[in-house]
Amino acid sequence: AMASSARPSSIPWVAKRDAARLRLQQADKGTTSLTRLSGEADLYEHLASSMPLQGTGALVEAMAYRSGDLEKAFSFMDFNGNGEVSLMEFAGGMSLLGLDLEVICGIS
Repeated sequence: AMASSARPSSIPWVAKRDAARLRLQQADKGTTSLTRLSGEADLYEHLASSMPLQGTGALVEAMAYRSGDLEKAFSFMDFNGNGEVSLMEFAGGMSLLGLDLEVICGIS
């Protein structure tokens, strides 16, 4: 077994960024998908520069990046303002923030 402090090559951030950039170049101008694709490319660029491993670390980094910080992310997802984030609120918040949990957390 080879010991190395380098990050595993399976971290998908650069490939995901490049794929989003390609789709952005191919998208029809003036469509709403341009904003979504641009945001996706920006997120993966940020993750490529900070290089978190897929999982909770990447999720925390992505939530903070999209919201400004984790407190804002929590407030954003706490739709009913009760100080807790339910599973439904979490799922809705991830969707509204445009975060793909399967990619970011490395689940399928």
